[in-house]
Amino acid sequence: MKLSNLESIIIRSATFDDLQKIAEIKIDKQSSNGYDIEAETAIHNLFMREYKKRWEQRLQLGVSTLILSRDDHIYGFVSCSLVSGKQGESLGAIEMTSLYIMPDMRRLGLGSMLCHAALIRLKEMDFPTAVVWIPECSFQMMSFYESMGFGATADIRQEVVHNQTIIKEVKHQIDLKSHNFPTSMTIYD
Repeated sequence: MKLSNLESIIIRSATFDDLQKIAEIKIDKQSSNGYDIEAETAIHNLFMREYKKRWEQRLQLGVSTLILSRDDHIYGFVSCSLVSGKQGESLGAIEMTSLYIMPDMRRLGLGSMLCHAALIRLKEMDFPTAVVWIPECSFQMMSFYESMGFGATADIRQEVVHNQTIIKEVKHQIDLKSHNFPTSMTIYD
């Protein structure tokens, strides 16, 4: 379903009432095929409970999550959380941990709109820097974030997925203090 009128799109802060839809979107993004219907339903229900619990904890901790919606239908979201050191101390930066737009809504500029809204919000909150970790093999993601003003750093980390696959990620960051963002955007609380 494509939107014919992007002007009616709003960006707002997430609430606890949004948890179910956020979890569904996240699970649909990561869903795997090949299971029988009964096994797939059980896995879906388990993931749903786990994601809802995690998202509830994130919202309680004050993680900034913005929703892109129209007529109470969520088309995407972006989440950010504080970057902490090995001892749990705040490092003064914030990480964009999730940015997702529904597949049938991509290529309309909604991801850029949502990313800019998050960066504006973070700048207003006086965070000096925002970071995002991008798989080094994801040229599309790198291109997107670089178009938003992020630049690659020398920091690389390895993520182990499903106890076997190692994914190298490159840290990208943006200086929020010196970056000029579009100001004609309203974010609803």
